[in-house]
Amino acid sequence: MKLRKRILGLLLASSILVWETPHIVLAEPLNDSQNEEVSIQNNVDNEGEETQAMMGYITSPEDENAPVVDEQSIDNDILKEVNTPVKYNPLETSYGYQLPSIRNQNPYGTCWAFSTAAITEMSYLLKTGNPVDVSELQIAYYTYHGSTDPLGGTNGDSVDYVGTGETYLDFGGNLSYSTQALMNWRGAVDEATVPYSEAAQTLSNGLPSEYEYNSDRLHVQDVYKINIKGNPNEVKKAIMNYGAVGASYYHDASYYNAANNSYYCTESGSNHAIAIVGWDDDFPASNFNTAPSENGAWLIRNSWGDDAMSMSGYFWMSYEDVSLNNTVYAVVAEDASNYDHNYQYDGGITAGYVYLNAQQSVANVFTIKGEQEMLKAVSMVIPANSQVNYTIKIYKNLTDSTNPESGILVSSATTSGTTEFAGSYTIPLNNGVILKKRGKFFGCSKFE
Repeated sequence: MKLRKRILGLLLASSILVWETPHIVLAEPLNDSQNEEVSIQNNVDNEGEETQAMMGYITSPEDENAPVVDEQSIDNDILKEVNTPVKYNPLETSYGYQLPSIRNQNPYGTCWAFSTAAITEMSYLLKTGNPVDVSELQIAYYTYHGSTDPLGGTNGDSVDYVGTGETYLDFGGNLSYSTQALMNWRGAVDEATVPYSEAAQTLSNGLPSEYEYNSDRLHVQDVYKINIKGNPNEVKKAIMNYGAVGASYYHDASYYNAANNSYYCTESGSNHAIAIVGWDDDFPASNFNTAPSENGAWLIRNSWGDDAMSMSGYFWMSYEDVSLNNTVYAVVAEDASNYDHNYQYDGGITAGYVYLNAQQSVANVFTIKGEQEMLKAVSMVIPANSQVNYTIKIYKNLTDSTNPESGILVSSATTSGTTEFAGSYTIPLNNGVILKKRGKFFGCSKFE
């Protein structure tokens, strides 16, 4: 892989969300220009029934490093209040929602985009009760074809697919890339706007630029990275609250038991992304080709159509599957009308990070574009740590853009809290801040 800029570290305050009287997310550019060129060999094994084009997952470091959290100290009200049952199967039992119809990625290696779309749709469904069908093609295309955002903050950043020998649809991707693109508001759009049936046409013609930022149906506002091996109960709570989590594993047809619609892989690696929508603690270990040490399985939603892997596109995966990557992804999806503007500086698909020691701060300065906007929320990325204490402060009317504290502290907007999992967060401020056109404001996040 060829990436011209990536600074690893603890955190990036990534954007500010605003209503037209505003949403703002603060992010400091790490340099003046970031151009990410993606060129790597797909690591999918062609052996087995399914072809490379029916898989297409590229493992990222984030897939392995989700921290294990202390479940006793978690203070996430949404997850904390859920009692997880022994079995949770939306195919059998009504939980107040109906699973969307199974999608089909054939003939491309876009499983990662389908997994991303599935968890986005399910999150919105459980939040609102309204089904939605978002475009996997738009997610795949604009993950690898990123340009300057409407406010110009990402000017100089771009993402371009420059692979040879295979198209961006067969190159592969991962949940880290795609969720980062959605956090930047490059989607998601309705399936009817960018239908997957027109995928082949994009290889020659691309997609119109208005489908990158200006046709969104949903916005992803939070991405939680949970360790499924270390915190399986938190994963179950996330499924009950957000409908599904995105995951990846190694698929080889020899590990699939058709009679019991079950899968248990005993080797490491990953080449396919799916969504997990349920579980059964009592699913018999004897139902797998090779018996794991304990009963229990996850209910997997696949993207190979409703006649593949039995049970109309669903199958059971052992809790002990060796290839199942540690990190699963849960998202919070909202209507795209929730905020009007997203002030941001980082337009890549790999977040730029800065290292912080205890009680250090990061900050970004933005200039208001509208006549009058109200700053409502601040986004930040905590890539590798959980349970991080933060305090967000907003200063406005800066007199010196090189000194963020030269402005007026809006103390009523100061917001403190604690993150629960590694990932990306949109933090609503305690009170909105009215900002005038061409006024400069500064968002400071202090972490412990």
